[in-house]
Amino acid sequence: MLEEDSLWKVFVEIEMKLLPIIADMERRGVCIDLAKLNAMEEVLLTRMKLVEQQCYQAAGKTFQINSAMQVRAILYDELQLDTKCNIKIRETICKGAKSTSESMLRSLVSEHPLPRLILEYRHLHKAHATFLTGIAQHVKDGVVRPTWVQTAAATGRIASNNPNLQAIPKAPFSLVMFPDAADDADQSQLKFRSVYVARGGCVLLAADFQHVECRVFAHAAQDRALLAALATADDLFQVLAAQWLKKPEAEIVSEERERTKRLVYASLYGAGTRKLMEILGVSYQEALQVAASFNSEFCALHTSADSTGAQAPGDPRRELPGGAAGGRQLQQRRCRWPPTSTVSSVHCTLAQTAPVHKLMEILGVSYQEALQVAASFNSEFCALHTSADSTGAQAPGDPRRELPGGAAGGRQLQQ
Repeated sequence: MLEEDSLWKVFVEIEMKLLPIIADMERRGVCIDLAKLNAMEEVLLTRMKLVEQQCYQAAGKTFQINSAMQVRAILYDELQLDTKCNIKIRETICKGAKSTSESMLRSLVSEHPLPRLILEYRHLHKAHATFLTGIAQHVKDGVVRPTWVQTAAATGRIASNNPNLQAIPKAPFSLVMFPDAADDADQSQLKFRSVYVARGGCVLLAADFQHVECRVFAHAAQDRALLAALATADDLFQVLAAQWLKKPEAEIVSEERERTKRLVYASLYGAGTRKLMEILGVSYQEALQVAASFNSEFCALHTSADSTGAQAPGDPRRELPGGAAGGRQLQQRRCRWPPTSTVSSVHCTLAQTAPVHKLMEILGVSYQEALQVAASFNSEFCALHTSADSTGAQAPGDPRRELPGGAAGGRQLQQ
């Protein structure tokens, strides 16, 4: 089957070569500072209890804040906030009941304090369950050992499970979701990544390719403006933000750069308006306006995305099961298949094979010879291979000690 689909070489020369690395990653794991994790949990629980009591006071009674049914009854039946705000509340798909989603609750914030407090509580509860207790339950002897899966993502990215370390946010977590509405609230922030620490004599190194997905897209789409920006810019998103907002680069602030970065990747991966609302944290109408403004300035990112999916005819990595046939569900799945998944596939292949190609360049040998030399050398001098990270000791507090994560960091970091 692999030979018929022209995937045997990919399987042997890329995926199988990664197995020893993945096995070593799972065996070693990542060290956790349990004292810091527990201290963060105390801070978060204290804030959660305060917001919980505020929810009860605003509702005039106690209720299960995580129960959509009870929240729905209070907001729409007892308080009738949708009627007072004259807002049409979307219905859930499965039960046809009025939605209590974040976007719906946000639309009611101006009418009553309870929707805001429920959102605050959910914000804290999710962080507690995902980034603290969700991690702590997998810690053994001060080490967390996630499972790394090669076949979970269609693009070829490695996925982390039990727990998902790639989901740990890089940005500091704010204990207050609506700072303008809580003047006396604790404005402190939690850095969830700081609980991940290196072993003695080692450091955690952040490493990634620079704008690799944008480079692949620009090359595939032959977007001259993007190619020129990539060739000359030290900070791509700073340049693009200046072009979009019609401001000098020196006047672009970090928030504007971050928004531009999110819009670029949202355009690359075909994010819809509702996804854009979530990414930018804005209303539906604001998301439409931002998208229209951005797409008018960088139309190639929006209109040329489909062209990046073009590959040689018969490339099995672009075909979904069922070939030309298939029922309605399969056809819908084909429509949802991201046209730029090829960009991620090339990105991942570069990440997986880059060390071997560098060895080819250094030794002046073929790909297969580079693999053989590396295998032979590492088997003879395994300490150089398995303990290389111990040579990178740095002073405490070095910013490179921070553990990267998210969808973009997993495989490159571990390599």
